[in-house]
Amino acid sequence: MIDQSRIDRIKDYWDGASVADLIDLPYDPKTKRYCCPKHHDSHPSATAKDYGLMCWAGCGAIDVIEMVELVKGYRFHEAVQFLEQEAGFSQEVLMPKKTCPLNEEELHVIGLNNSKPGMMVKKSQTDSAKERGTYIKKSSEEGEDAPRFDIYEPVRMRISDLYSDNPEATKKMMHDHAIESVCYYTSEMLEAEDDMIKQFFREQVKKTYKIMEKLQNA
Repeated sequence: MIDQSRIDRIKDYWDGASVADLIDLPYDPKTKRYCCPKHHDSHPSATAKDYGLMCWAGCGAIDVIEMVELVKGYRFHEAVQFLEQEAGFSQEVLMPKKTCPLNEEELHVIGLNNSKPGMMVKKSQTDSAKERGTYIKKSSEEGEDAPRFDIYEPVRMRISDLYSDNPEATKKMMHDHAIESVCYYTSEMLEAEDDMIKQFFREQVKKTYKIMEKLQNA
């Protein structure tokens, strides 16, 4: 299925006159009308519009992608690819961004905060952190008792942005945090004397295991 962002970009880039010239649609300079590709048009009856053509003989509006389909005999996805290639669009730019598989609540369970940038990355690897998929760890605000991992520098990006740029490395980072969270919640559950607190941490362990399974299937 063609991503909607690709279709939108094509329609933003191309107009009816440009596509008509591209596909050699017959044109009458006197009436400034094109032959409608939807019917046998011996007397040009379509005018160029931003979106494509408007046929005044009864066919109505025809967008730029449909124009290519009708004249070239292409299927929809072939017409989209044709217009992308003619426009010089790169597939890298057109690829839709990957969406983080965890929601805000799930990220919070494993100790990550997507709403506020505050990641930390190993200092020796900051120059190519995203490209090389380095291990990224959230900056901790719990004080001196919080775990420390070598020397880290701040990276002002949200989890969702990190995942979009490098899904595999970010997924590994989230999985590592989930493992740490299981250890933490289990330890707290075993040390807790109050039954309600024990139950809370027990539920957190269950949630974290579900998150790990979700990451594995993402």
